Amino acid sequence: MTKTTLLLSAALMLFCFLGFSVAADAAKSVEYKSRNCSAERYRPGDQRKHSISVVLTQLVSEAVDRITFNNKDYRADYPPQKPIVYGHAHCLWTFGIKSTCRSCVRAAKKLLLHGCPHKVGASIELEDCSLRYENHFI
Repeated sequence: MTKTTLLLSAALMLFCFLGFSVAADAAKSVEYKSRNCSAERYRPGDQRKHSISVVLTQLVSEAVDRITFNNKDYRADYPPQKPIVYGHAHCLWTFGIKSTCRSCVRAAKKLLLHGCPHKVGASIELEDCSLRYENHFI
């Protein structure tokens, strides 16, 4: 083999390894650790459901872009009128990969809404992130 062929082979092997590592990290990020649901419930049709949905959607879409390597938290609240819902997202930056954070927070949102329906407050912790919403300042 020529020197160029050896370098190309090594580069291809490294690329495959890194691609596998990122995929493995994304899968690891959704490993479930804990979930807590408040005892207090809201009624179906309550405005709170919309407020919770907006805050969690905001956390999924904006948190990842606003969380940096040094600042791993993002907080949101909605709406200006009552009922106000406060949210908090946190990502662990093992490798600083935004896609890992985004997929983790997105999975946390789904698991939280499914596991704590009609709850005034709830939190979930996954391997690489956590997500929480409450009816009081967090």
